[in-house]
Amino acid sequence: MGEPSFDMQRFESLFVAKEPAKPTVMVRGSSSSVVGSAQASLLDPKRSNHFGIILKQVKVSLEEMRRAVVALDEKVLTPDAVAALQKCVPLPEEIELVSAADPAALGFAEKFVLQGSFRAGAEGFRLECLPRLAELKTNDHRSSLLQYALAVHGGQEPDTTKGPADFLPVQPPLTSFADKCKSVRAAAKLSLENVNEEVARLKAGLSKIEAELEHFREQARAAHVDAKAKAAASVEGGVAVLSAREEALARDQYLQVMGSFRDGATAQVEELGCAALRMEEMHKVLRSFFAEESKTSIEEIFSRWATFLGQVDAAVAHHNEDRAKAAKVK
Repeated sequence: MGEPSFDMQRFESLFVAKEPAKPTVMVRGSSSSVVGSAQASLLDPKRSNHFGIILKQVKVSLEEMRRAVVALDEKVLTPDAVAALQKCVPLPEEIELVSAADPAALGFAEKFVLQGSFRAGAEGFRLECLPRLAELKTNDHRSSLLQYALAVHGGQEPDTTKGPADFLPVQPPLTSFADKCKSVRAAAKLSLENVNEEVARLKAGLSKIEAELEHFREQARAAHVDAKAKAAASVEGGVAVLSAREEALARDQYLQVMGSFRDGATAQVEELGCAALRMEEMHKVLRSFFAEESKTSIEEIFSRWATFLGQVDAAVAHHNEDRAKAAKVK
């Protein structure tokens, strides 16, 4: 299947929020109004002024600065300019603060911070954004971005003039995508931390069993020596030997049964431990693939996918229901 066609103009007409009316300020003695546009100043005023002074001294636009950094162009970014810009390196909390704001409303210093983050020129997405596709509605609130994506992926530009029923193609290809990812839902219920805790608990239990088996072996050795001594010192030694043999048989039975269990359980626990280690390695690969932070757990990754798959199922089911109702009316 080729790459689906995408009409950017149509997309913008459906999802771009209508620009609110700009505030007007009446000037005394004049019938005309002056339009003012406020810019958000999120950074500390001293910090913002510091950025402004240094950036004016460098005399390089933010876009030129970005290109020069990527190209390591020393003609644009001279050693003096680099030394000055080092004083403008944004703090993590500043990047986080600015990244959460509307780029169009940011001031000059805030735009500089945003230009240096991934958001400014991002060509990818965070997994946490997947569930938001179903939350983002069209301008008329009839359909969602998820439904639009399903329709475009199906090779059909959605027709929103008649409502959500005509928003998806008859057989969206992403239905098979959801079917292929059934294991994701199961993975979302699995906690790697709980698995590691369970492996540790099982290993501790096996250690106790091994200690108990060793205790019984020591008892068997001591009883054997004691029975020999009693047999040599007394006429009643035969009874003592018989009693010792009965106890020995019981101990041997215990040692045999529990020893066999210990061997089988040890192999299973070791296999489970190796599987947990493989899970951790695969988690690192998966986390790196989706550019997630190191603190993101494997449960969070699969939970986000599971939520998204549930939304896909719901969107397709809703579409099919609307199609069925429309067919009955006809």
